[in-house]
Amino acid sequence: MLRLNKVSRSDMGHYMCMAQNGVPPAVSKRIAVNVHFAPVIVVPNQLVGAPLNTDVTLACHVEASPKAIIYWMRDSNALLGDNMVVSSEKYETKVSSRSLFESRMTLTVRDFSRPDVGTYRCVAKNSLGEVERSIRLYEIPGVIRRPVIPAREDDEDEEGGSAEAETEPPPKRQEHSLPAPTAASGAEWLVPGGGFVFYLVVINFL
Repeated sequence: MLRLNKVSRSDMGHYMCMAQNGVPPAVSKRIAVNVHFAPVIVVPNQLVGAPLNTDVTLACHVEASPKAIIYWMRDSNALLGDNMVVSSEKYETKVSSRSLFESRMTLTVRDFSRPDVGTYRCVAKNSLGEVERSIRLYEIPGVIRRPVIPAREDDEDEEGGSAEAETEPPPKRQEHSLPAPTAASGAEWLVPGGGFVFYLVVINFL
C-alpha cells in the first residue's frame, strides 16, 4: 500500500504497482491520482509595451484541477464597467493545454493603437475558487514615418530650366595679335599666358 500525506498538485500523475513471485508473467496496475485545488495564475510579464501599429501578445499560465474556466477582461471606466474580451478582428484569444492541470492563455491585440492602452486581466475559476491577475499594456514611443511625396513633372521641368539658365557659357578663346616684324637680323615675341618665346629671323636678299 502507498500512502500519500498532505498531497499537493505536484503529486498528481500516474502510479504503477507491480507484483511478481518468480513465476512469469509479472502483473502490474496503473493508477492515476488527481488532486483538486483552486486555480493559480502565473504572469510572466505584468508590464508590456509595444509601438503603435504592431501586434502585441499578453500571456498567463494557469494551473487548476478540476480544469478551470479561463477568460480575459479589460478594465474600463466606472460607468461602463469591465468588458470581457472575446476573439474578433481586433483581439485573438487562445488556450493551449500543457498537462492535466496546466494551461497557457494568450491574448493578441492586433494593430495596437492608443485606445488599446490600459489594464487587461486574465481570470480563472473552478469549483474550488477564482483568481485573476492584471497586465498593464502601454505604448512605446517610436519614429513616425512620413510618406514620401513624389516630385511632379512640372517641378522637374522648372528645375531643369533653371539649371540650364544658370549654366555659364564656355570661356571665349583669347586671341593675341603680334606686332609686325622689322627688317633685322632677328626679332622675338612673347605670347601672354603661353610661356613660350618664338624667334623669327628675317633675311634680306639684295
